[in-house]
Amino acid sequence: MILNRKQKEVLVIKLANEGKTTREIAQVAHVSLKDIGSIIRKYTGDDNKKQHDEIPTKKLSLDSKCLQMFQEGHSNVDVAITLDMPADEVMANYMDYQRLQELNDFIQLYRDLGDDRPLFILLYKRMKAEGLWSKKEILRIVSVESDLKDLAYKVEEECKEIGRLNLLKLQLEDRIRAMGGIV
Repeated sequence: MILNRKQKEVLVIKLANEGKTTREIAQVAHVSLKDIGSIIRKYTGDDNKKQHDEIPTKKLSLDSKCLQMFQEGHSNVDVAITLDMPADEVMANYMDYQRLQELNDFIQLYRDLGDDRPLFILLYKRMKAEGLWSKKEILRIVSVESDLKDLAYKVEEECKEIGRLNLLKLQLEDRIRAMGGIV
């Protein structure tokens, strides 16, 4: 005998009330374990499965809502209007948001450095000790370093040219000697 959906639900509830296991109910009613669970939860009034599977969430505080809006890209004005907050509080929350973002950047830098962390710390301490700690000075150092690489390349090329010319000079001297001339 073929049962419709409603009849299967009634049978599942009846078998569950008799104390049958979920597997036994599945064999008798020809219903999946998932459907049996859904039917039983619906019958017991516990039909919101997600409510039990997830950690209960609490309502966000005004500060958290503010941070969330900044995370979503809203402006200070949008946040102040939407949350009906004074400008001072919005600005304080924005400063907190920026500090948290910078902390995320720092954590990512820490991960990226890996085994090179001691080298980075040495560089930081040296630059700070030398007073080279502004954006302008850092950009100048990078520019100078780039110029040094260019100069080193040019020196290497000139050394090769000098070596080539010295070799040519020796060859010419050998030719002149071979011709019996005096150098």
